[in-house]
Amino acid sequence: ELIGQPQTFDLFTKDGRQATFDISDQSSDYNNHQSIFYFKEDLLIRYLKKNELSLIWAMWGEREYSSDQVDKLFHGPDRPEQPYAVFNFVKQ
Repeated sequence: ELIGQPQTFDLFTKDGRQATFDISDQSSDYNNHQSIFYFKEDLLIRYLKKNELSLIWAMWGEREYSSDQVDKLFHGPDRPEQPYAVFNFVKQ
């Protein structure tokens, strides 16, 4: 059983072992944001087996040019057909 602790979104075991770790970064550029969530593998596997569950992992995102690059590319002869790329990945 995992429990939360005040002032954090992380979960801990009853004996105080940290089970999850969430890192999020949004610098002064609001267009650049990353978020990573870690879960202790042994605790996750035990939980999934105990409850007869599977983990589905989905990743998605989008990449596009910065506004300076857009001005240079879209108003010149080397204009790309697609100014951004979308990616996704799902694994069970």
